[in-house]
Amino acid sequence: MTVLVDSLLILLLCGLGVMAVPPAALAPMVWLAFTTPALVRHDVAVRRLPNALTLPALGIVVVTAVVGLCVETGAQDPEVALVAVAAVLVGGWAATRAGAVGLGDVKLAGSLVGSLVLVDGTALVLFAAVTSAAGVGAILLTTVRGRSRAVPARGVAYGPCLLLGYWASLAVEALT
Repeated sequence: MTVLVDSLLILLLCGLGVMAVPPAALAPMVWLAFTTPALVRHDVAVRRLPNALTLPALGIVVVTAVVGLCVETGAQDPEVALVAVAAVLVGGWAATRAGAVGLGDVKLAGSLVGSLVLVDGTALVLFAAVTSAAGVGAILLTTVRGRSRAVPARGVAYGPCLLLGYWASLAVEALT
C-alpha cells in the first residue's frame, strides 16, 4: 500500500512541478518529487534526513544554477539561487551549532530555496510563510504530545514542514 501511495504522490508532485517549473529547472524538482515521500517518512520516524537524499538534491540545484550561469537555459536568476543556497547553508550551520535544527534540515532547506529561486524568487515569500506556520504547528504538536507521554518528545521533524512550503509554493506558481 505504501508503494502505491508513494507512486501516486510522486506522479501528483511531478505533474504539479511540470506546470510550475521552467524546463531548465526541472531536474531539482523531479529529484525532490521522487524523494519527498521517503524524506517525510524518515524524518517523522527517526528525526533525521538521510544524506543519500539531501546531498544529491543540493548538488542538483547547484549544478543547475551553474549551468544557468554559463548557458542561457531559461532558469530564473541562477546567480541569486547560488547566493541563496550559500546563505541558507551558512545560516543553517549557525543554527545547527546552536542546536536549533539538524544538518539534514539545513541541506534540504538549501536545496528547496535554490530550486524555488530558479523558478521564481517571489515564491520564497509563500515558502517562508507556509514553512514557518507548519514549523510552529509541529513544535506545538511535539510539545503537547511530549507532555502527555512518560518519555519526552525527541525533537521536531522540520523536513515535512519545509517540503510542505516548497510544494505549496509550486502549486501557487502553477495556478498563477
